[in-house]
Amino acid sequence: MELSPAQQRRVDGIVREIDEYLTLRFGHAERVNPKIGQFVDDLKAQLLVNLRAVLTKGKAWGAEKRMVADVLCGDDLDKRYALLNTTGQYSIMHEVITSLAESDKADNVVHIGNMRDLYQAIDPSISSLIELAETWIWWDLPDGVTLQAHSGQLTRIHRLADMEITEQVTDHYRQVLSLEPGTPVTREMMLRFEVRRLHRLMTEFELRRRDDLAHTQVLKRDIVEAGGVDQMILDLGTEIQTLQRLERAESFDEPTIEHFARKLAADPAHVERHHIIDWQREHIARLKQQVWTALHTGQVLGEPRNFKLEQLARLRAEFEGILRALPELAPEGAAAP
Repeated sequence: MELSPAQQRRVDGIVREIDEYLTLRFGHAERVNPKIGQFVDDLKAQLLVNLRAVLTKGKAWGAEKRMVADVLCGDDLDKRYALLNTTGQYSIMHEVITSLAESDKADNVVHIGNMRDLYQAIDPSISSLIELAETWIWWDLPDGVTLQAHSGQLTRIHRLADMEITEQVTDHYRQVLSLEPGTPVTREMMLRFEVRRLHRLMTEFELRRRDDLAHTQVLKRDIVEAGGVDQMILDLGTEIQTLQRLERAESFDEPTIEHFARKLAADPAHVERHHIIDWQREHIARLKQQVWTALHTGQVLGEPRNFKLEQLARLRAEFEGILRALPELAPEGAAAP
């Protein structure tokens, strides 16, 4: 299927977002099982090829046939939800998670019908990783779509704020605003419509964060250069000495209690000796794991962070930037900063 420039941008944008998510998810998996690092680039490339094929596929709604990426980035929410639903004739779940489909296998014949079959034939011990990786894509696809649509929406708003308003542009907005032919359409009306759409995309992304579970989160850890492994070992030794002092002490002074209350996010009046010692032991265990990782990978990593929450903060900042530039266009419930 030959794509228009706009369609190509949509597909490339979604794939780019999913690529970033996969990189972080595989990085996490590789820290758990370093063996994954031997083939992760090959696997990720194959997964993205399949995703691109799904996104460029045409889906028919009656006499109308539309490309999947166009529907996902469009305003027809019913069609989009149909694609992202887990059931129904329009669902693309089984096309994304190909390992859900059972392959027909005759005796003594190797039949490769999906990615899981391929990797099971290579090494049965990693076949379950394929289903996991495809499931990651399914989890992340709605967010990848929203981020791509949001990026395009920002571009559209900036362009609309400065471009010459032609009759063709005016006719387009008469249609999307459901206005009668000949009805005057101002630039402000056009921008207000597009800002509402931007707000809707940000809200979609925000609402999905409320449903995030621990196992679905995308964790990000930055490489920390300062001090390196040697400094980490010295810091670990200092924390072990601190634990030894805490264990020898029968009680703690007020500054110590307040210090650990902040660590525990607790009321100092409710912090007891065993709470402090337990926290310090857990802290040392985390530091030991970080030192082990640094020694085996040559990288010193910072604390894990929820990457999608960081993306949400960026979307909010970008939306607030639009409202600062165009405060009169703030949608209801989204006051200008």
